[in-house]
Order: sequence, then C-alpha cells, then structure tokens
Amino acid sequence: MIKKVWIVVVEGDSEEISLDIILEKIFATGDQIKFIVMNGDVLTNKTPEKRMFEVIVERLKIDKLTLDDVERIIHIIDLDGCFIHEESIIQTTTSKIKYHDNSIECIDKSKLIDQFSIKKQNIIQLFQKIIKYFISFNIGGLNGD
Repeated sequence: MIKKVWIVVVEGDSEEISLDIILEKIFATGDQIKFIVMNGDVLTNKTPEKRMFEVIVERLKIDKLTLDDVERIIHIIDLDGCFIHEESIIQTTTSKIKYHDNSIECIDKSKLIDQFSIKKQNIIQLFQKIIKYFISFNIGGLNGD
C-alpha cells in the first residue's frame, strides 16, 4: 500500500530548500511530501488552475503516482499586496516595487492594479474550486524583507 502524498507548490527553489525539513517535521503524518517548484508566480497567469493541474499531473507521472494518491495540495504563495486598497498604491519614478507597512510604491500604478486584480481573482477561484487544496500566505516582505 502506498502512502498518501502531499503536494507542496512553491514559486522557487529557495522556498523548497527552506521549507523541506520544516514541513517534514510539522506534518509528521507518515505521508510523503513532494515539492513542485513553479519557477515563478503562477497566480499572475490567466489560467493558473490549468497550469497547476498540468504541472502536478506531470510530476505525479514522473513519480508513478495518480491523483488518487494525493492527500492534500498546499500552495505557498506571496500575496504581493494583491488585497491592498488601490489608494495605498503610489506611483513614483522608482523602477523597483517597494513595499511599506501601509503602501506600495511602483512606476506604473494601473499596471500593478491590473496584476493584483488578476492575482486576487485567481487566489479566490483556486480556493473555491480545487478539492484538497490549501493556501498558505507568505506575509513577509512588507518592509522589503
């Protein structure tokens, strides 16, 4: 009998490296934990559900598993301010986005608002649609951390 698999979806290698040992201890379930590194923010994609499904199925095939073997999918995300009020986004001449406690500075406010709108809708849709799906929010980085 195969143990159930937990899929942990992260944006990059650094999340996988930093979370691997920690999650093994926290979720000492006897289940296997498989990381899937998306190499970017899939939530800014127009079809994140489809993209994630493709990547997960591809990984399961490599590991000779099926969706029935999956106990849980955990997606660790950065909110990047997508739920912030538009009034708190300040357009400046700064080319790099700067996060502050109560505001975000950027060079193109309307573009950032559009990106945040897509990301917010995708988060809500994924949370409502996908079975066995959990989101963990990374709230760090508000002060440029």
